[in-house]
Amino acid sequence: MDWTALMDLHGAYERSRVLHAAVAHDLFTHVAALEGQSGGLPVPGTAVAAAAGTDPRATELVLNALAALGLLQKSAPEDPEAPLDSGGFNTAPVAQRHLVDGCDADFRPFIRFDMDSWTHWELLPDVLEEGGPAMKDHMYQSDPEATRRFIDAMESIGQARGDARVLADRIDLGRAVHLLDVGGGAATYSLAFLSANKHLHATLIDLPNTLEVTHDHVAKAPLGVRERIRLVACDYNNDDIPRPPKTSSLPDALVKDLKKLGMDDNLLPKLSEGYDIAWVSNILHGEDEEENKALARRLFSVLRPGGRVIIKDHILDPTLTEPQVGALFAVNMLLFTKGGRNYGFDEVRRWYEDAGFVDITEQPPKAPLTSSLVVARKPGGGLQEELSRAMKLAGEGVSGFVKSLTGRSG
Repeated sequence: MDWTALMDLHGAYERSRVLHAAVAHDLFTHVAALEGQSGGLPVPGTAVAAAAGTDPRATELVLNALAALGLLQKSAPEDPEAPLDSGGFNTAPVAQRHLVDGCDADFRPFIRFDMDSWTHWELLPDVLEEGGPAMKDHMYQSDPEATRRFIDAMESIGQARGDARVLADRIDLGRAVHLLDVGGGAATYSLAFLSANKHLHATLIDLPNTLEVTHDHVAKAPLGVRERIRLVACDYNNDDIPRPPKTSSLPDALVKDLKKLGMDDNLLPKLSEGYDIAWVSNILHGEDEEENKALARRLFSVLRPGGRVIIKDHILDPTLTEPQVGALFAVNMLLFTKGGRNYGFDEVRRWYEDAGFVDITEQPPKAPLTSSLVVARKPGGGLQEELSRAMKLAGEGVSGFVKSLTGRSG
């Protein structure tokens, strides 16, 4: 790093605070609305100030800064000696997509959430001296409005960056029927996986206050998607993780054949007990090491043989300094959790090996994602094993079926 880069780092807060102020007063939405009224012509800063109810001179200076940052576009006045408020503004494409009311990938909820966090970041020098956290509220659960802001913010960044859509396309869930979404928040990922896999069912577990918000997000999904998700209040650190509903993860055609042979519905869960997939997105960094170890053991107990855990999180290198975004986010966890941080792959691998998992691999971040994927498998399973068990149970089922018809014991 040279002097220029150091100075740029020192002043980085200026850019974020200009953006925060603009979102606080919804300046991008006002510019876009005025553009629409003028047929796309540049909008004077005074008109934006009037619409937003802000000071004209202050608004002009902030709009100039937003144009310098590439969030707005400004047309230069023809007269070089024109006054401050000459020229006009248009929204840049990135603002149209992420910062205007009604846009496709609204990022404003996340920005507003981070604005609320600003006072906690001011306490970092004190936290460095005394330890953390700066925020005492556990996962924003003490106030319903704080819970909603937090969950909506997490949904906002996932949608704006496109994480859920990208991962639903990239991750092959195979024949999986039961997905467990651990601490699933707004159900962003569950809904994306359900949309991409018509045979999939999801169980999302989270804290009660969070689920109040989750219900609202699930209600927006198509009926064919939302009818395949169940929401269960569960503190995964302290409560027993619920078992999946009683359906089989065997191929539909095989299930039909077994039923034709006389297999009772009540026997089908025995063909493949437990979840096929445990989806653990952005959970590890909020917990300390012991809690993460315990979670690995809990997940092992509720997965079927051959089931997989898929972890999405900032996973660091052995020095715990790369990727940079993960190392910086670890400080965020210092401020906002009791013992959370970002972990290295070797640490995560040991937790899951100790819990009994095998074939533990890491997939580094691929754009647009900034997080890695870690996959671990519970030993056993596989189609051949399930088929063998199915045939055995089918024989028992046929025998019982015949007995019920004939009344004979042999």
